Amino acid sequence: MTPAKYQAALSAQTGIARKVLDMVPIQDAWTRAEIAGAMKRVTKSTPDVAVLEGCLARLKDAGLIRERGAGQYQRVEVREKEVPIVSTVIVANPGPKLAEQSASPIDVLARLAERARSMATQIVVLASDIETAALTIEQGNAESAAEAAKLRQLKDLLKGIA
Repeated sequence: MTPAKYQAALSAQTGIARKVLDMVPIQDAWTRAEIAGAMKRVTKSTPDVAVLEGCLARLKDAGLIRERGAGQYQRVEVREKEVPIVSTVIVANPGPKLAEQSASPIDVLARLAERARSMATQIVVLASDIETAALTIEQGNAESAAEAAKLRQLKDLLKGIA
């Protein structure tokens, strides 16, 4: 697992799940009882069995640990991987594919944000920036609509005076 994926998966975990993860060894595979014993030695408290099992299941689902044999858990190794350089082309004119769609710019940005979210965790920041831009545009559109309504009222008042 790459450090970026590891950090993304780790940031989604609860505090107790992180403590459980700290007790799971990288070199060996330990049982729930061994992990609970290590937690008791380190934190001076005994974790509830259901909570421990829930944390282990969640960590396993996140890919932070793996189950070796029946009920034996081992932490995954974090390795630095060479990241391939991917060139991105930004097209100023969206072309016929996007132009044919009758979607608003907000919908297009929302779809782009969703696609970016489905890619690697490194693009999560990009998706957040896209959503922020979409919200800013939507807020600007709402303000413009309110100003247009005020201008229409003023226009009607001026017509009524004339």
